[in-house]
Amino acid sequence: MNASDSPEIPPADSPESPPEESPAPVAPPPAELAVEAAPPPAPRGPLAWYRGLSVEAKWVFWATVIGGIGRLCFIAFVHKPWKLVYSDMQNYVGAAEHYADLGRATDSGDWYYPSGTAANIGIWLLVFGKHYGLILAGLWQALLATAVIPLTFLAGRRFFGARVGMWTALIYSVHYLPIGFAGLFMSENYLTIGLALAMAAYVPDSPKRSFWAGMALGFGAWAKSQAFLLAPLWGLLLLWRGRRWKSAAAVMVGVLIWVIPISIVASKKSGVPSFISANGGQTFALGQCPIRSMIYEHPTQHWRISWSAPDLNQRAPRGEPEGAWGDALFHVPFNNSRYYMRVGWDCIRRWPANAVRTEFLHFMDTFSGPPWSNIVPWPESHDGYWVPAMLSNWFVAYLMAPLAFFAWWKKRREDNVWITFGLPFVSVIFTAVMFHGDPRFREPYDFLFIMAGVEGFFLVWPGLRDRCKKIQLALGLTGA
Repeated sequence: MNASDSPEIPPADSPESPPEESPAPVAPPPAELAVEAAPPPAPRGPLAWYRGLSVEAKWVFWATVIGGIGRLCFIAFVHKPWKLVYSDMQNYVGAAEHYADLGRATDSGDWYYPSGTAANIGIWLLVFGKHYGLILAGLWQALLATAVIPLTFLAGRRFFGARVGMWTALIYSVHYLPIGFAGLFMSENYLTIGLALAMAAYVPDSPKRSFWAGMALGFGAWAKSQAFLLAPLWGLLLLWRGRRWKSAAAVMVGVLIWVIPISIVASKKSGVPSFISANGGQTFALGQCPIRSMIYEHPTQHWRISWSAPDLNQRAPRGEPEGAWGDALFHVPFNNSRYYMRVGWDCIRRWPANAVRTEFLHFMDTFSGPPWSNIVPWPESHDGYWVPAMLSNWFVAYLMAPLAFFAWWKKRREDNVWITFGLPFVSVIFTAVMFHGDPRFREPYDFLFIMAGVEGFFLVWPGLRDRCKKIQLALGLTGA
């Protein structure tokens, strides 16, 4: 075929050329049909769990590791609890030896104090003997004191956010009082872990979690009965704010699972009705009567035993009247709690002015004593570690507590601040006023004071920062 025979292609602008079609606009796919980006792969490897932690959780992890190593070293080499057994600690260790001796029946003295501390120590003595058992019991207390650090983070994160939880855990990891108490065979160690477990587990809207929180409170009450008061206070708040009766009942059931059988056994062993322990009445009379110490003399065998409030001894060198008060002699055994409760109430009726003064001192002593008569937490004031104990206590009493009260006032309509600080504070003060004040009764609650104090700091900080900027501008220290 010749070129001339090929068909003629019309020019582009020729009317015979087919019109070009412009592409139609493509509508975006519906949102529900849009393909989502694939999530990043989960971290893998031996440290995958660590890489998956939040920034705050990583800080708490290292605070727990460093704080735990420090506590173990401190208790193993410096503040050895098996070398610091005296006063109340002798009663706990003695009762623990009796519990560990399965061939020996316990007596009323073994149940005079709440039995939780002695029972926990007794487990180590039963398995490893007295020498190694006491050492391991002391190291176990260091581990319990370490476990409180992440538990404070979990509680703080739930009620106030991760930032508050992180700073609470960091501060608590270097707070000396729980470190020092972990090196002493005292009930505060087991009350603290019970409270921390309760706060970490507690979810007011969940009956199941409320039950486990009540169980943790019951464990703490086994060591120190003042923890029991927090359960009905939580329950009343749940009923008042939201009629969450299932959660309120769960808290009470959890704590009563511990309290009822322990009280039954303590009553049987003491020979008189007792709530967890038999020392409540005697402690009440000692705290309310104008006496320096109480002495019980056996009516026929003529042996004596005496008790005095530690805070009276701590104030005596400062010229307080208690230093010159006399001793009271009784012929009724101290485990007769009902009798000594009547003695305490009789003292209040006979000396009402002293009662008012005494309640003020009890309140102040729960923190650091009145300004003219500061006291150091017992027994740290007697074993050579009073300087760090005093500084640590002042930090809570004069800085964290005011900030905590500020947060309580600012957020008084919110349940979280009542659960974590308001009601624990009420329970602490009630027991202090009823019996006698000492920072060691508050110390198990210090992580809650610190938690609320951190929240108070973050509430006050924006206004304080703005005020500082205004002052700098007024002084010409910075530009506008």
